[in-house]
Amino acid sequence: MNTEQKQGFKSLSIVGLFGIGILTILSLAPMWRSEASTKNTQAMLKAEALAYQIFEGRKSAARGPASVGSLNHLNQEEGEVGLDPWGNQYRFKIFGNGDSESHRILVWSMGPNSQFDSTSQVIEHNKLKESPEFLEDDVGVIITIK
Repeated sequence: MNTEQKQGFKSLSIVGLFGIGILTILSLAPMWRSEASTKNTQAMLKAEALAYQIFEGRKSAARGPASVGSLNHLNQEEGEVGLDPWGNQYRFKIFGNGDSESHRILVWSMGPNSQFDSTSQVIEHNKLKESPEFLEDDVGVIITIK
């Protein structure tokens, strides 16, 4: 009987350790998600700042902010600018023309998977939206300048 009690204790110990391991993993999961969420927030904040910098760079002939780099490409209606938290370039697209009093500037990132998942149709549809929509894990902002 003494042998059975020892074996039962060992089985119970293994189950207990397994349970503690699962609880530890579950308690750490929100921290992993939190890091991804923080990077998404950083990406959106930087995208918004870049959108305003693109507008200012187009508006003036002066040197733009260092985070934008060379302003030569800002005379284009779309292109790449700056780096997101994952080390990839942001894309931008400007809706409106030089004669229009208001412009909409869309700046977006590939997100953590480093692929542009949003199709050109999705991007074009965003010019009509107050809050842009993207596919998969792409993130970004749209601003309206009047």
